[in-house]
Amino acid sequence: MGWLVAEIEKAKYNADQLGYRFSVRLNGTSDIEPTLFQYNGRVIFELFDDVKFYDYTKVVKRFGLLQFYPNYDLTYSFSGYNMLQSLKLLSENKGRVAMVFEGKQLPTTFMGYKVIDGDAYDMRYLDETGVIVGLKFKFVRNKIDTANNKFIIPMDSKFSVYDVNPMITKAAQSKLKVK
Repeated sequence: MGWLVAEIEKAKYNADQLGYRFSVRLNGTSDIEPTLFQYNGRVIFELFDDVKFYDYTKVVKRFGLLQFYPNYDLTYSFSGYNMLQSLKLLSENKGRVAMVFEGKQLPTTFMGYKVIDGDAYDMRYLDETGVIVGLKFKFVRNKIDTANNKFIIPMDSKFSVYDVNPMITKAAQSKLKVK
């Protein structure tokens, strides 16, 4: 923890010298309870109350931390099994929900909620609440079955609305027969 505190102090100093806005994403590839990040008995958010901390999480209870730490921001992550929690957060305008969409094009809305491009940048705290952070699915392995993977929203979802005509997938093209 001492190393983390020193790294934040150094990076914040450098950002301040350059006139940059500084923020920290604690859980880049994990979902560790953020109040476990403590140094000398104080939560990291308290040590750096002038630093914006942000995370993605699949733990809906973490949104309760926002009332205690105004310098903390969360984006909820859709897993394929938490649609009700995702919709509740959106409808109550308590946050944003990150969702992965199949294809190279994001819908403009999904289930009636505005979709913003989550691949453009990572600083979600700059975004409005009550929106879906759309992420385009990136193939990292050859054997991922996108059709049967619940966390990937298919292009032909009846809940998606696209700005232009949705791109027709090869599978859909093969079903079309011109006579």
